[in-house]
Amino acid sequence: QGEREWSSALIDALARFTPQAAVFELKNDVLLLRRQVNLDLAENLQFSVNSAPAFRSAIEGRDAVVALRSPSEVTESLSRQGSADRAHLLPIANGSRVVAIAFAADEADADLNGLELVVGLASAVLERQSNRDVHGQIAPAAMPMAPIPEAREGQSNGTQRNAASSV
Repeated sequence: QGEREWSSALIDALARFTPQAAVFELKNDVLLLRRQVNLDLAENLQFSVNSAPAFRSAIEGRDAVVALRSPSEVTESLSRQGSADRAHLLPIANGSRVVAIAFAADEADADLNGLELVVGLASAVLERQSNRDVHGQIAPAAMPMAPIPEAREGQSNGTQRNAASSV
């Protein structure tokens, strides 16, 4: 599974828990937009971590951050002028390193628990992929056991007594 499939599956899952979301990849202190839903962002959007303190806080703290959607917190592109709208920034880690950030608008129908679950699973997939050779493979399912034949009338299957022999 490549980055393209992973980020596509991630944004699809995030969209189930918030009406507006984006996935940013972190490369050398620059955040690069990889996927979005209902945000109308430029496809080549990128910005420095230092220009977005809320993103920097999520990366450094390795924990979810709730931020105002102001230019000084989340950049001009993700802000909403003159409003008190908020956004959730959820770091996605591969081992001990944050490799991406999920941006989710804090709308009335946003579900933070669902968002955190999706991001946790996304991190687990990345870690599993990067440690593929270290982890053992899951063994195939064992063949089912043959059913025990039922005793015919007048025969014993080892658990029934033949009525004729006990007399």
